[in-house]
Amino acid sequence: MSQENDSHGLLVIDTDCGSDDAMAIMAALGQWGRKSRHLLAITCCFGNTTVEHVCQNVLRVLHACRETNIPVYSGSSGPILKHPDTPEIVHGSDGFGDCAHLFSTGQRRLEELPAPAALVELSRIHGPFTLAALGPLTNVALAHRLDPGFTARLERIVFLGGNYKGVGNTTECAEFNFYCDPEAAHIVLSEAQCPVQMVPWETTLEYGIDWEEFNALLETPTDRARLLKGATNIVKEICVRDGYGQFLDCDLLAVAVALRPECVTGSRRTCASVECSGTLTRGMVVCQKPRPSRSQIDIVEKLDEKILNRLRNEMVQQN
Repeated sequence: MSQENDSHGLLVIDTDCGSDDAMAIMAALGQWGRKSRHLLAITCCFGNTTVEHVCQNVLRVLHACRETNIPVYSGSSGPILKHPDTPEIVHGSDGFGDCAHLFSTGQRRLEELPAPAALVELSRIHGPFTLAALGPLTNVALAHRLDPGFTARLERIVFLGGNYKGVGNTTECAEFNFYCDPEAAHIVLSEAQCPVQMVPWETTLEYGIDWEEFNALLETPTDRARLLKGATNIVKEICVRDGYGQFLDCDLLAVAVALRPECVTGSRRTCASVECSGTLTRGMVVCQKPRPSRSQIDIVEKLDEKILNRLRNEMVQQN
């Protein structure tokens, strides 16, 4: 079977919906994204903001996309183990540049089932699907603990997070999602029973959107673009402040990999663990030599920019 045909199937997104999560969801709901995979459900987790804000932000994105049928589940409000240090919030207090109140959530209600239980149930009912995890991996780890067979029923897990060169964006050596819940990340990396693709922080640094192109996308006269313009205003300023030459749409890269497997043009297969107790290295990924007794993951290193740009252009187009 060709890789093109393999890309058709089901997708579930687990998100801590900030601005680049919104871009990722919109990409999945663009015309090309829909032709690649059917978005079955969205589960929500703390991270960029509180889980309550995350859920409302997801509803805002779905409303802007005129999507009324995708169920949304509320999930973890904090990490598996509490930690006294909290990372800087770069998406505003509400995750949407402190502009969330300007955009409607529509008349949608959240589903009653908690997100980890919903992930298990979805895997039992619908069979193999790709899980794109865009925030801390807490919901995924808890689903695995609820049902040890959960990940074996998945087609694959694609997640945004972690690092493999020791470069961090929250501490000197830890990426935000893994720093928020290292224990959950360690569980997923070391115990998942399905293929796992990691889109690390270092890779996202190489595939941002040029500022001119990004600003042009935000001026598209659609509800989608208007929401993104408000939601990205604070993180855009921080990208400029911190000297990034592009806007970093990190979560969109992970969804691109989930939607279009052929987007990956280079990867590294390895075993990996997450440092959970180090004073200076908490949340850092440690790559190890492959061993038969350990799960292996694929670290995404290179991406097809033509595919990324097509998804970016379509994410702001109204269906």
